[in-house]
Amino acid sequence: MSVTFCVRTPGGDLPTEINLANPNARELLEWIGLDAGEFLWGEVQARELAALCRRRLWNEARNDDPEVADELEEVSGRCTVHRMGRRAGYLREKTEALLAVAAEAGDGSAYWC
Repeated sequence: MSVTFCVRTPGGDLPTEINLANPNARELLEWIGLDAGEFLWGEVQARELAALCRRRLWNEARNDDPEVADELEEVSGRCTVHRMGRRAGYLREKTEALLAVAAEAGDGSAYWC
């Protein structure tokens, strides 16, 4: 499953090139300060999204996102789930992409589903 980020403007919706796996989308939204919600859908005013993204892009140690290692998790006696990791800096890179989405939305909003 994945989550796509889009732009809503008075002239209509514009698709974006940002599509993330559910776990990465959830962590990105929470990392910038938005509630990902149980079902990973939501909407925010573009100006608010831009402000949150800019704050996370400041050059401060708290804004560094470390590498996340792959892990195997046994969820029952017969089933193992493989959770894919990600490289260091991934959330920062996707925050820059979200900032571009917010800029494209202008006075509109950005939504994800």
